[in-house]
Amino acid sequence: MSKMFQRLNTTKEVFSFEIYVHHIIIALPHETHLKIIWKKKDITSETKVFTVTPEEKKAAINEQLLMPVNTLFKKKGTGAYNSKEAELKIIGEANGKYFEAGKVLLNLADYIGSSIRESNYPIQKSKDKEAEVCLSIKAQPLENQNIAAEAEVEDKKDQKIDDKIEEKDEESKGEESPLYGHTIEELQQYKEKLEKNLAKIEEAKRENQELKEKLGEIESKNNNSQEELEEKLAKTKKKCKELKSGVGQLKDTKEELEAFISKEKIEIEKIKEENEEKSRENDDIAQLESKLQKVEQEVNKLKESVSTKGEILQSLETSYKMLVERNETLAKELFRLQKLEEEYNDKEPGEEESQAKLEEQINGLNERMQNLLRRHSEKR
Repeated sequence: MSKMFQRLNTTKEVFSFEIYVHHIIIALPHETHLKIIWKKKDITSETKVFTVTPEEKKAAINEQLLMPVNTLFKKKGTGAYNSKEAELKIIGEANGKYFEAGKVLLNLADYIGSSIRESNYPIQKSKDKEAEVCLSIKAQPLENQNIAAEAEVEDKKDQKIDDKIEEKDEESKGEESPLYGHTIEELQQYKEKLEKNLAKIEEAKRENQELKEKLGEIESKNNNSQEELEEKLAKTKKKCKELKSGVGQLKDTKEELEAFISKEKIEIEKIKEENEEKSRENDDIAQLESKLQKVEQEVNKLKESVSTKGEILQSLETSYKMLVERNETLAKELFRLQKLEEEYNDKEPGEEESQAKLEEQINGLNERMQNLLRRHSEKR
């Protein structure tokens, strides 16, 4: 009903729309393959598949979406066009699961007669609230009658409404209108009722749209929950792999530690043996030091003895020198006595007594000399 009233007093025009997709910026939690789809009834136009990652949110697309036949209604009085909504869906695929990553809503009537310019459009229903896509939109009127006819065929619902309006117009020419015979006040009341009904219809449409949006949000949340579960499952699997890898590394580390401990035990045993040998060596050294102390004591004693013997030897040498001197003196005395003996031998016999005395003296001197020599040899 609302479309019927909106299209009253309008003319139909057909346009071809080209939407050039430059790039997209969207943050997703993991690597995702995306494509943008524009679908109208049984006609679909879509981009190639592109990829975004958590590290690289921007993806260059540089592709064109084309919808060759679009019917718009132009008001006769103002020349303005009724709104015509176009929905670009962004479909994602990750880990074999497809989901709707967002959508862009456009009013095609805004681009009729406007210059082509590159603009950024927010992506609705996306996890990334700052997601956007860069588009250039071109509207081209179609004057070819065949194409216009195709537009009429594709817009079946609109055509039926138009046909009904035309039939009612024709019938009203030959027959009385249902409104014929009513006063202006009654017509005004009827108009007010229609407007109220239209308002209720619009309200119902808004509620229906809100329900659709809520349903979309629920589906999005379900998709998000499923994605989160899948993401958590992937993280859990990754952690399990890391834990398994860590266990393997711990086993290797344990074996390395056991080998290291075994080597250290061997080294400790060697050190103990070396310490025992050193202890024995220390005991031997202590014994040697004790013996050395005893030897030093003996040496000191010997030194003292040698010192004493040196003194004795020095005394003996002094005595010996004295004896030698006495011996020399005695030798001289003996020599003198011998001379005296010779002289006495030449004397007369009366002198024999004195000679005997001299001999006795000489013998006494010789005996004393022998005693001194014997004593000296004994001391040495």
